[in-house]
Amino acid sequence: MAPSTDTSDAEGIPFRTSLYPAIDPAQYEKDHFKDKVVLITGSGRGIGLDLGLAFCSLGASVSFTDLTLEAADAAAKKAHSLYPNAQVTSYAADMRDYSSLEKLHQHTVEVLGEIDILVNNAGWGDFLTFDISKPEDTWDTITVNLKGPLDITRLCLPVMIKRKTGVIICNTTTGAVDNYPFCIPYMIAKTGQGKLMHCLQMELSNDTDIQCFQIHPGCPKTRMGDPQYALRPYVRELRPSLAKWVDGYLPSLDEDMELAVWSMVHLASGAAAPLKGRYINANHDISEVLKRVDKVVEGDMYTLKADTFNAIKEKPQDADFYRKNKYLA
Repeated sequence: MAPSTDTSDAEGIPFRTSLYPAIDPAQYEKDHFKDKVVLITGSGRGIGLDLGLAFCSLGASVSFTDLTLEAADAAAKKAHSLYPNAQVTSYAADMRDYSSLEKLHQHTVEVLGEIDILVNNAGWGDFLTFDISKPEDTWDTITVNLKGPLDITRLCLPVMIKRKTGVIICNTTTGAVDNYPFCIPYMIAKTGQGKLMHCLQMELSNDTDIQCFQIHPGCPKTRMGDPQYALRPYVRELRPSLAKWVDGYLPSLDEDMELAVWSMVHLASGAAAPLKGRYINANHDISEVLKRVDKVVEGDMYTLKADTFNAIKEKPQDADFYRKNKYLA
């Protein structure tokens, strides 16, 4: 295991950039995910590919998918070569096209079985200033990062609800909960993913054991970190100062890929169930966050919300009863 670089914030949570004991893969039996079917979008490369391989190493059946069949096939072939006994399949799907996602879901179920773990990993983010952004580029980014996860989650959810179990994970960014310039469409979509996970968990928690998470995976090197990929030509031409910043910033994102991968496996294992419905930051030592889970719940931490003053009512409202008792007729 690579050494971890740790610092602490004001709350004493270690900042992790590589593997650490709580997420160490050595803790799992080789068949930990036996009989579990995992669908990972955007798994032809990067985090998605390595995550799929990790699940295969622990006995899961994995559906690899990417925008191109070539990338999806290559990922499945790599998994099979490393783990000959693993059950895998591959399928090309476009996150922007609902019918494509329907076919992906149907293919996965027919070949591997109903989906137990869904990881919404596919995404696209680029840098620009909003004043020059093209409408078609804005909506393409929002569709890939928000509509796609909404649609594939909707397709997988009914069987999870019927079984009363399952795990749904959305791969996000710190920009979903913090405010950054120069990538507004991407941040809008990732914030929407967060609301999906937070609010869906509220709908599911009374009647099922389904666990929903949104996770910032740290900052490993991926294609999204390639300055040429992350900056459209017209933006580079019109905003040279932004291009200079991007060219300097993105190469600095070089954290350990295993931090991202095994943090997600940790969530899928059920070990972080007390944090379900919340935003997880892979850089925050999750064992330390779990030690403080009472404080997390009491303060509604690791969720999307606005910090405001408490407005004191002179008397309760009738609506308060219904807000507290959502499922009563």
